[in-house]
Amino acid sequence: MAKRAAKRKGVATTSARASKASAKRSVAGKTSPTRKASAKKAAKTSTKRPAKNAASRSSAKKRAAKPAAKKNPTTRKKAAGKPRPRRKLATRKGAASAKHGARADFGRAADGYFRSIEPAEVKRLAGELRKIVREGAPRAIELLKWGIPCYIRNGKGVCAIRAHGAHVTLQFWEAGIDLPDPGGLLEGTGKRLRHVKIRERGDLRRDHLLALVRAAARWNDEHG
Repeated sequence: MAKRAAKRKGVATTSARASKASAKRSVAGKTSPTRKASAKKAAKTSTKRPAKNAASRSSAKKRAAKPAAKKNPTTRKKAAGKPRPRRKLATRKGAASAKHGARADFGRAADGYFRSIEPAEVKRLAGELRKIVREGAPRAIELLKWGIPCYIRNGKGVCAIRAHGAHVTLQFWEAGIDLPDPGGLLEGTGKRLRHVKIRERGDLRRDHLLALVRAAARWNDEHG
């Protein structure tokens, strides 16, 4: 009888232990709602992280692929160096002498110039104009300057005659803008120079041209 009771006690203890273990397993299998929420968050973050990491990796690759802009050492040197001095512009006289040198005919008599004019009609017009200038400024010296006949008085030019292909011009330099011109012969928009164009014999208005030459000679005397 004692043996049977002991056996029954052992069986009870083992069944109690088994029930306790199964209860523990069931408790371990059941999770609380808070634990479930945290588990879901962890799953979401674990799924999102690889995407973020992939985006950061791609941006890093793009940065590495773009070459860094190289700094030009020459620009830095130019900025650091001294500025270049500006080149001085040559005056009209200096530029002409540097390019062409001194004219071989400078200061010579103008007879050869008038003889070489072509065509014949322009040559005749130039000859008539020469007579008017000599009459209006008898004390002016006639000589070649800049390759054309110039009439110099008191060291300054009174006027000049220039022959072209189809006309002749009578030029007034310094006095041009100040000359009285009742006949309206003067042309030009320069600072001071004005000129008269002689295209045909009818343009040789002797009285008006003579008055212009005399006025230029007087201006030269006053400002010479």
